[in-house]
Amino acid sequence: PVERSSQAEPAPPASRRVFVVDRPDAPQSVIAVARPGVSAFDEESSVLTRVNAALGGSFTSRLNQKLREEHGWTYGARSRFAFTRMRGVFVAQAAVHTEHTGDALQAMLAEITQMAKTGLTDEEVEKTKQIARADLVEAFETVQAAAARLGRSAGVGQGPDHEAAASRVTARADKAQLKRFAGQYLDLDAATIAIVGPRAKIEPQLKAIGITAIQSSGPEGQ
Repeated sequence: PVERSSQAEPAPPASRRVFVVDRPDAPQSVIAVARPGVSAFDEESSVLTRVNAALGGSFTSRLNQKLREEHGWTYGARSRFAFTRMRGVFVAQAAVHTEHTGDALQAMLAEITQMAKTGLTDEEVEKTKQIARADLVEAFETVQAAAARLGRSAGVGQGPDHEAAASRVTARADKAQLKRFAGQYLDLDAATIAIVGPRAKIEPQLKAIGITAIQSSGPEGQ
């Protein structure tokens, strides 16, 4: 596998918004990093499921391995592309130990940024192809599962032939295409970061990783 850089995430761009929802008694922090995604009708949507499988869509994904397996800051870190009729959204999230909020956010941003810059490794290209194939088989393994998958497609206006067409696009995506889409849809310059937890403990950690412009509210938006 290609060795990935371990350099720290640089100071965030000014366009990246950071919100802290203050819950003083919360035993942990919940982190979410979001940016615009694509519509369910864009060809990119099926290919991005493979990009996401490597980043945060499986137990062996980069985010889960870094935040859970390597550091033990969370019980699970994940990401997903939500595909809708209009432009969807990409979200990476994790509930972490409060004292490691800054560390976890920095690691999450670094992993997403690295994926955007360098794309998938050869191992991840093959692994995500197998994951996509297994997901398709599981989706149509039973009548109940097939109905759920077809219902999901119908819910965004796609016909019953969508899965067959999408699976062909997903299967033939190569390393170069996966890298191109990762670079396009995982760029975090204009991302929004939301953190729910005790602000008094979180804010110094954010400043330590270069985040000084913070918007804050109470749990009810006040």
